[in-house]
Amino acid sequence: MAIEAFFTDAKQLISRKDFLNLIDMHLTINKVSESGQTIKFAENPDKQGYFLAQLPAFLEEGIYQINLTVQGQTFQRQLMHTVGVLKTPLVVETIIDLERGKASIQLIPDRELIDTRLLHIEAVIYENQVERHRVISEHDKQWQLEVNAPVGHEPTRIRFLVRAQSVSGAAITPDLQDLVLTKAIFTAVLTPVAAVDTMIEEEKIVDTAAVTQEENDLEAELSESEEQEDLFQDNDEKDHGRILW
Repeated sequence: MAIEAFFTDAKQLISRKDFLNLIDMHLTINKVSESGQTIKFAENPDKQGYFLAQLPAFLEEGIYQINLTVQGQTFQRQLMHTVGVLKTPLVVETIIDLERGKASIQLIPDRELIDTRLLHIEAVIYENQVERHRVISEHDKQWQLEVNAPVGHEPTRIRFLVRAQSVSGAAITPDLQDLVLTKAIFTAVLTPVAAVDTMIEEEKIVDTAAVTQEENDLEAELSESEEQEDLFQDNDEKDHGRILW
């Protein structure tokens, strides 16, 4: 998040270097009961006459005070703004259906923070350089949006405009990050590795069965041969018995 500042004279933007070079502008961010940090403004290289300060991420919940101080050659100004950082009041979940080529987007409000009776969600869909607006209404206590997969190479971008009210009656405007759907997300990459492994395994099974059958046949032949040898031995012993007697 960034803060942009500029100066005007009679509602006209002041862009004179001799004036802007004399300005010192900074802001401090203080969490209530804690000292904060100071951030200097810098000239915006893309917009003459504008200053820019990049704010750090607000990682903790709480109330923050932003104090802006402007010091010029002949003037001084101070502004104060209060920012409340709360846990996410609205969560966005996306489910990709590869077979149907669609994305199912569900917005889940925190009912402990938001009065869902007054929740209004509008989706601005940018698709193939065309802008479409769709109001997402509640159905069975759910807010859902279904979007087709991108047709061309350009991704589909969805911006959510949310107006809500807290359970205590305060206005809430959750700033949700844009959702970007690319064609690659809907492309299923299938590899034949599993099928090849299965075929190899089947071949192994067939080969094993063939080997087992050959071994059984060989054992049967050996068994017959042994039986014949035993028979011959028995006959010899009988014959020898006759001779000995």
